[in-house]
This record gives sequence, structure tokens and C-alpha cells, in this order.
Amino acid sequence: MVASPVSPVALGELLLDLVTMGYLAATDTNNHAKIARAITRFQRHAARPYRMPQPDVAPTFQHPADGICDQTTADEIRLWIQKNWRLPLGRFHLTSIRNVATNQIRLRDDAAVAWSLIVNRAQGKGATLGGTYGDSARAIRPTTKVGASHYSFHYSGRAVDIAQEFTLSANHRYYIAQDPQGPHMFWRIWCKTDQQDGSQGLKISKHTKHWYDFGSATQSWIPEGYYVDLTDLIESTNQFERIHAQSGWQGAYNKSEWWHFQYFLDTQDTFLDEMELIGVDEAHLRSCGWNTDAMLDHAPG
Repeated sequence: MVASPVSPVALGELLLDLVTMGYLAATDTNNHAKIARAITRFQRHAARPYRMPQPDVAPTFQHPADGICDQTTADEIRLWIQKNWRLPLGRFHLTSIRNVATNQIRLRDDAAVAWSLIVNRAQGKGATLGGTYGDSARAIRPTTKVGASHYSFHYSGRAVDIAQEFTLSANHRYYIAQDPQGPHMFWRIWCKTDQQDGSQGLKISKHTKHWYDFGSATQSWIPEGYYVDLTDLIESTNQFERIHAQSGWQGAYNKSEWWHFQYFLDTQDTFLDEMELIGVDEAHLRSCGWNTDAMLDHAPG
């Protein structure tokens, strides 16, 4: 925990500082394992830009997250105390987006702004990212949904499931194409444009590109017409990414994940780190079922 012997006064000050910053409970100041974990988490957080209160500042702390409080770590802790920086609990809020769907979805502040710009860009090109969305920010409880991760970016307001209704015959505008990369199956979404006179999108000629029909598990030709590559449009912003299908997707539609996009800027190392940024603390997560250090420290996603 400590790199070299320190006086009881200095040690007491260190522990008080960790409590003040929100990294250690006052009841755990005699628990060596919890102290070491608090130092590890502080070291990890000190290397990232998020601070409480704002404004954020560029990371300057360069140190392994090893749980050892050497002089460099002690100096950084004192800097935080002097500047009134804290564990950034609630650094972001969840924002409702009302212009993208007939239902209300919520994303983290920064993700919401980025996604709204993407939606507007798609509309400007004659495509759509409207309709009835699936998941966005998910309720804080371990999901029982087939194929859904207990550490999903949905919990932290970083993920959106776009509307699946545009794959249905009544309003068939999305054509989902297989896009395998190495061992993984990714998907590409072609969206039929509003205007089919050549003023929007790119032309897909007859019998040139396939789409995958999940109902019949067969591939068919995308009808000739004008389309926008929604996948490329979304990912070209370098803020949202698609994810690959889960193993066994051929027999479980929910595992295909073609609709899932997630905001990947400044992804945190642990699930707890992600959740704290939207105001969900460790005690709340433990009470909801993420009740071990291994679960809290699991990589998000």
C-alpha cells in the first residue's frame, strides 16, 4: 500500500484525503485491501481528464495503477485536495433525445450531442435514423435478456439500438448486409433514400449487393435503387462504432446485434468507472447485483 515507512500523522492524512475525495469509506481506513484498491482506483482516475468539479483538465499523472502510494502518488493526492478535485461521480447526466424516435431515448450528455448530429446528417442525405428505438440507457439491474451483457454500454448511456422496423415489409428501408471481418460477423446497413431520382445516395444496381433476411436465414439481392450506407455514415464521425455479432447469432436473432452502436470516446477501464461518471456509485451497484470487486472491475461492454 505504501512504498516506504511514513509517520502515523502522514498516513492518517493520506487516508483522510482518500475519504475526502470519495475513494475510501471512512469505515474502511483500517482495511489494507480496501485502501490498496482505493489507491489503485485513484491512480487510474488521475491519468484521465475527468475531474469534479469541472472544468476537465488534461491528464498529467503518469504512474502505474499498482495500489502503492509512493511519493509521486502522494503528491498527486495532495494536488487533488488543493484543487478540490473529487471522484467524478455524476460528471455526466443522461439526456433525453426527442428528435430521433417516436419513443424517448436517453444517452449520456456527450453521446447524446454526438448522436443527434449523426441523425441530422443522415436526414440531410435522405436517410433515416428515426422510428422506434430499442435500448438506450438501460435500468440499473442485471439483464436477463438473451445475448445481453451485464456490463453493456447501455447501462452507462453510451449505446443505442436503432429502430428495427425499417427492415419490415411495410416500410422496408433498411437492408442488412453481412460484412465479415476475420472471425467476426459485422453488419452493414443500407438505407433506401427518401428521393429515388438520383439526387440522394448512391445507386445500387440490380443483382450487385446482397442483404441478409433473418427470417428465412437466406441472402437476397438488394432491390435496385438509391441508398445511403448508414454504417459508414455513423462510423465516419469517429465517435460511434458498431459491434460484431455474438457467437450463435445464426440461431438467436438477439445475438446478431446489427442495430447496436456505441459511443467509444474515452472508454473507461472498468464497469464501475463508467457507471460513476453518470452518478451510479459503488454501493448502488453492489445493491443491484454487481456485488464483487471482480464484477465492478470488469471491463465495460
